[in-house]
Amino acid sequence: MLTPANNQVRKELVALYYGQGSEGQAMHLLHQGMAVSPGYADFRLMASRIYLGSGDMQQAYDVLNNLSPSLAHNIDYYATLAALAQKLKHYSQAQQIYQNLLQLHSKEGRWWLGLGIALDKEGQGRRALEAYQHASRSAGLTGPSRSYLDQRIAQLEKNYDSTPAKKATR
Repeated sequence: MLTPANNQVRKELVALYYGQGSEGQAMHLLHQGMAVSPGYADFRLMASRIYLGSGDMQQAYDVLNNLSPSLAHNIDYYATLAALAQKLKHYSQAQQIYQNLLQLHSKEGRWWLGLGIALDKEGQGRRALEAYQHASRSAGLTGPSRSYLDQRIAQLEKNYDSTPAKKATR
């Protein structure tokens, strides 16, 4: 590569290698790119996705967790990091990232669901219920996510009744 710092060309070459099944070459180029342009988040996101594709969730998380790029310009980066943090049981980190993402895009159902799960796993049932209810009112959730959401809302509503009329009768 004649211009090692040309990030766009490197990304395209990585995509070509990966598309041809040359994961090793793709990862080699990404690691070179991370060395040449350590603050360029796209290389880390691409590497994380390759690690995920090969089933290495911990490595996928680690490569993203080593950098803190601008949230507004790296939404996919943080959405991926939050999902990985949650899967690896780093619930407080996932919760914080989802809250930050929701400050930018408050109608994103996936993030409300992720926030609800993180809060739920940390034993914050009332806050989880609120997040799940926001997710339920948001678009974009289908199939298993919608089923899980409806089930958790029903379960938590039994524990944390949120209707004022029912609270008054207790």
